[in-house]
Amino acid sequence: MRILLKDRSSISVYYNDENGKTGFAQLRNNLRVFGADNAANWHWHPREEPEQHVESEREITFAEFLAEIEKMVK
Repeated sequence: MRILLKDRSSISVYYNDENGKTGFAQLRNNLRVFGADNAANWHWHPREEPEQHVESEREITFAEFLAEIEKMVK
C-alpha cells in the first residue's frame, strides 16, 4: 500500500503473509528517508541515517510509525 503525504513524500506499507515480514517506510523521490521493519528483528531506520538499523526491544506498530511521521510532516 502507498499513502501520499502533503509534504510530497509517501508511506509504503509492506506485509508478506508467507514469511511474516512487515515493513513501513517514508519515501521521498523513491528513496527511504525513515522506516521500520522486522527483516530480522524489529528495528528503525532513523531519519539521520536511514540505512542504519536501530534495534527495537518490541514490535513497532503501524500506529507508532505513523505517530513518528506526524511529528515531522506538518
